[in-house]
Amino acid sequence: MQRCGCPVPAADQWPRTWKGYDHNTYAELCRCCGLVLLPSGTKWSVWFCDDCKPLVIAFNRALGRCVVPIGRHSIMNGVGARGADLVSNAAIEQIADGVQSMIAGIEALEVFAGLVTMRNVTTLGFDAASDVPLKAYLRAVERSE
Repeated sequence: MQRCGCPVPAADQWPRTWKGYDHNTYAELCRCCGLVLLPSGTKWSVWFCDDCKPLVIAFNRALGRCVVPIGRHSIMNGVGARGADLVSNAAIEQIADGVQSMIAGIEALEVFAGLVTMRNVTTLGFDAASDVPLKAYLRAVERSE
């Protein structure tokens, strides 16, 4: 499921999480190329296909920190600590800064992924103002390769 532009429901109206999932997302497109459908739904799901993931990891490594999160869990993005590490306010602030940075990265990545998908929709000959069925989108991707 690729997130649409629909308003997010209030917390008390949010549907229950599907059995066996951490959140209700069965699959989603690679957030870099938008061309590959990836399994999703767990806190450990990776947002990038096999071609894009190494590029994202190399980019983050070159910058010395996680700018582009590879998944939704903080540990996947190098943000975390054991309880024994949190003995000072400075350590706690460092973790908090890491989490805030990761959240900002996720938000920016969601915007980027939407732009990539819209570009692909147009490039593949669909009307960007209309809903595009996922099957039709993936068939068009396959034909374009």
